[in-house]
Amino acid sequence: MDGLIFMFLILLIVLIFYTSRNINTIYFYAYTRLLYIPVIISALKFDIKKSLIIPTIVSVGEFLEIYLTEKSYIFLVTFIISVPIYYFVSVSISYFRMQAERLKKMMEEMQENLRDMENAMISALEAKDVYTQGHSQRVCKLVTQIVLKMGIQGKEAEEIITAARLHDIGKIGIREEILEKPGKLSYQEFAEIMDHPVMGYEIVKKLKVMENVAKIIRHHHERYDGKGYPDGLKGEDIPLGSRIIAVADAFDAMTSKRPYRESPLTIAEAVAELRKNAGVQFDPKVVEAFISIIEDLGIDY
Repeated sequence: MDGLIFMFLILLIVLIFYTSRNINTIYFYAYTRLLYIPVIISALKFDIKKSLIIPTIVSVGEFLEIYLTEKSYIFLVTFIISVPIYYFVSVSISYFRMQAERLKKMMEEMQENLRDMENAMISALEAKDVYTQGHSQRVCKLVTQIVLKMGIQGKEAEEIITAARLHDIGKIGIREEILEKPGKLSYQEFAEIMDHPVMGYEIVKKLKVMENVAKIIRHHHERYDGKGYPDGLKGEDIPLGSRIIAVADAFDAMTSKRPYRESPLTIAEAVAELRKNAGVQFDPKVVEAFISIIEDLGIDY
């Protein structure tokens, strides 16, 4: 493929030389500008050493063109000015392209390392609490659907989805006997459970690139009416990602087996609970988007 591109560039140069014979000063100036085309193409494709081949061919060919045709002083001055510019353009474009590719590769590796770290943390939590196995993945899938339905895009969407995967990571610091307790929790035990959003926030915020993700995790148990925890935020003061996770988390909790409940709710019962608590516990717009998703899937409720 590289060889074909080189042949194309050389043919392009030959064509420009051929069509430039017996030219006047204005056309010669325009013709030297046309030679930037192969120079730029090679710089965008090849490394610095290979990309210098084309400016060299261009410079030699341009010199021969002057020597064999007009032998004009003006043409010679134009040539002397053009040659270093050819090399400068070639080296600059090739260098910055290679730097951009290197930066892109570093970003991809960092993203991969972050995903591996997320998977490791979730695996550690699920190994500790059998009842949360698969919960993070299910909530993440639901949140992804809500994000798409609400038209959230770009970095904001990525941060919300990442927070959904890690929203319960703070439970890794909660005692197993509390997480697995089949009966009603005591006030002290529930107070300990209520610490998990803050614990999750403290764990995730240590990564500077996940600062917004950490904030979403911290507030996913806030209530729309301001009676949630840990900070008692209300309405639009709660991060949008937290409001979305709250709906998905509650739905999965209601429709999944839990140690404190004999049997899960049906989809219809869970949807009824979401409707009843829209504007109280949950953001009404998020509940509406979620129910719309269920309707789009043709699920009866």
